[in-house]
Amino acid sequence: MSIDLIPVMAEYNEAIWPIQIVAYVLAGLLLYFSVRPTGYSTRIIAGVLGIFWLWTGLAFFLPYALEYTPTYYFSVLFAFQGGLFLFHALRPTVELSCACRRDVYNIMGLVFILYALGGYPLVTWLAGRGYPEMATFAVTPCPLTVFTFGIFLLTDRHVPHYLLVIPVLWALSGVVWIGHGLVEDVGLVLSGVVGLGLLLYRDATRPEPTPEDRIAQAYR
Repeated sequence: MSIDLIPVMAEYNEAIWPIQIVAYVLAGLLLYFSVRPTGYSTRIIAGVLGIFWLWTGLAFFLPYALEYTPTYYFSVLFAFQGGLFLFHALRPTVELSCACRRDVYNIMGLVFILYALGGYPLVTWLAGRGYPEMATFAVTPCPLTVFTFGIFLLTDRHVPHYLLVIPVLWALSGVVWIGHGLVEDVGLVLSGVVGLGLLLYRDATRPEPTPEDRIAQAYR
């Protein structure tokens, strides 16, 4: 048995309105603290990401578990990822904010974020579907995953591999969704492949910046 995602998204979007607006407001808050680091930036960013992932796991996937069993496992994975971010918000082990650099990592991070925020609805509209039959930002899994890779690429600290596993797996699953007609998920697959490659290369070749390096970068 399979599930037709397009009517599922339409039903879901209508049921949760206007949570989508709240998601965009929270995204603005998250982006502000991503590029304007403070002592609480990492906790705020990880906390908001945790809420997004937990919400998607419990509100998007879980209600359809009885109809389509695999969504139960998706729900567990997304809720677990949300839990990782929330734990990170309480006890940060790596900073998720950045002193913005004009390099390929930050540029690609911004591209992914813009695609998650605006590219998904635009490509969906060009493909002949409008609201509510579209993946909406942060409260559906695919734009959320792309957005998460964008945040990871904005940081100038090494990203722990345990935070990457579930986003990478979901990004690669985009091949399946493309096969179901969701052409907008080409961006999902690219975010996983390109994002993971850039993160691994960056973290292998770039030393952790010192506090002095970050301050100097912030004032350039």
